Amino acid sequence: MKKTCTIIGAAFCILFAGLAPANGQWTMSFSESDFTLNPVFNIIPDFNFEFVFEGDLVRGTYVNPPLQSVTYNVFGQLPEGSPSGFPSFNLIRNIGGQEFYNQGSSMNFEILQSADLSDGLQANEVNMSFVLNCREVDTGRYHPPLFELFGDGTGRIQNSNNTGGINPGNGMKVDIDFGEEYIIDLSYTPAALTLSTDIGVDSVLFDFPNGLPQLISPEGGTTVRVEVAGDGKTPEPDSGFLFYDIGNGFQSIAMTEITPNVYDAVFPAIACGTAVNYYFAVNSSTGTTFTSPSDAPAETNLAFSANGTSETFADDFESDLGWAVTGDATDGQWERGVPAGDGDRGDPVIDADGSGACFLTDNVAGNSDVDSGETILTSPIMNAVGTGSDTAFLSYSRWYSNDFGGAPNEDIFVVEISNDGGSTWVNLETVGPAGAGTSGGWIFVQHQINEFVVPTNNMRVRFNASDFVDGSVIEAGVDGVQIELLECVIKGDVNGDGSVDLLDVAPFIDALNGGDFVPAADTNCDGSVNLLDVSPFVDLLSGG
Repeated sequence: MKKTCTIIGAAFCILFAGLAPANGQWTMSFSESDFTLNPVFNIIPDFNFEFVFEGDLVRGTYVNPPLQSVTYNVFGQLPEGSPSGFPSFNLIRNIGGQEFYNQGSSMNFEILQSADLSDGLQANEVNMSFVLNCREVDTGRYHPPLFELFGDGTGRIQNSNNTGGINPGNGMKVDIDFGEEYIIDLSYTPAALTLSTDIGVDSVLFDFPNGLPQLISPEGGTTVRVEVAGDGKTPEPDSGFLFYDIGNGFQSIAMTEITPNVYDAVFPAIACGTAVNYYFAVNSSTGTTFTSPSDAPAETNLAFSANGTSETFADDFESDLGWAVTGDATDGQWERGVPAGDGDRGDPVIDADGSGACFLTDNVAGNSDVDSGETILTSPIMNAVGTGSDTAFLSYSRWYSNDFGGAPNEDIFVVEISNDGGSTWVNLETVGPAGAGTSGGWIFVQHQINEFVVPTNNMRVRFNASDFVDGSVIEAGVDGVQIELLECVIKGDVNGDGSVDLLDVAPFIDALNGGDFVPAADTNCDGSVNLLDVSPFVDLLSGG
């Protein structure tokens, strides 16, 4: 069977022995009541893990698969005389799946091909191993334990040697020295231990070998290759459909079956600038309809009809483009530079986009968090106006950590946008005080600007990290700020015949000499036609 690989963040890959599943969700969980422990902790009030996976429960090999959330609680006394001198496990966490990986954790397991998933997943149908690179309660130290569970009824928890509070950074793996200390052997009855009651078998799986489009040609003809395969169900031939919605309800188009279980889905002409929600469906031989995403139409894929995109602002913070820092915080004000900290207090150790530099709160090693007030990072003026479309996108990567110290999960991180140069502001997002995005890790965020304000050429964005609670440890970062616009004209196609060639030279010169404004002649996307458009026009004419 075809294997598919999807990149997660900077360093992780999901490998399924089979076709990629539709976008469902399933949960794996186990607790202290499922195991016999040897040697036994003196006290075990809590011992439980819960992993919520993105995708359907299917057989195959999983290497760092997409996770929606991770919850664990391991607390217990350790025997006296442990080599590092620590008296106990004390690990409690509820974090997002990407944060789990961003902080150096890993997971790999195999659901055996012989597994009968109609009654859920039993322990004798899986072999698994993972490392939680997690923080200790109260101290904030990173302290990775290894957890292994085998289908023969054995397993173990093994703590690492004293790691000195390692923060692995964004997507970085850490080599951990697992010594002979803290080994807790597990035993259980495999067939009686149910790890998941979610049922993902008897379904049809979807795969998109060429990916899913984010842009669709306004002229129509954008084609998506769709491969389907049965997992307990046989796909019915010639039963595939593309469903799309441009704002007036879903319409369907039959997909063309190229070879058995391989389809081409072709989008029709759609007005440029239109948002398109879409999904795919196929029937099984028993008449059941399966979709991708699996819960469509409640969840769909999203694309936009456009000829392309243009970038009007981009800052990787390698140079100073005019950002302003204000606020009354007594320490921890925003600074631009290469991260200098070691991550012990939740601060980033690398930037998000790989350029080297970013903005972060108080760029020093050690105690660098925000104290007693707020620090506000405000952008220079940015343009969000294009040609032929009012659809613009603002994207950035953010880092925020407030989950340890004397008052964890009490403060917030606020992002706002302005279309009048900063006279008025509208909230884009508020992170915290608890939940996803409050435990560090670079997170990519994208907003459609016109869902918040009317795009103008007088835009600003600002990032506010604050500390108003004594004892809070607040660390924040921002990187890779960008504005992109949907383009509804073909740049350089000044005569409007659908291509850029020598026939466009004369009308381009007319526009350059003060004729009527022609959006296609504004090749540098600055809102006017002038000498600055000549060089990009020549590039387009030359096939660049």
